[in-house]
Amino acid sequence: MRLRYVIKLTEEERGLLTRLTHTGKTNARKFVWSRALLMCDVGLIAKDND
Repeated sequence: MRLRYVIKLTEEERGLLTRLTHTGKTNARKFVWSRALLMCDVGLIAKDND
């Protein structure tokens, strides 16, 4: 599968987005946006391919 959007998050940004998706107190729009950013993160892709 070809990647369309590749972004690079810092550890701080990744941590904030992860907290937003795991707390259960986030509204749906923020949750979906945070999850999409985490899935597009180039750091996670590089770790998965190792």
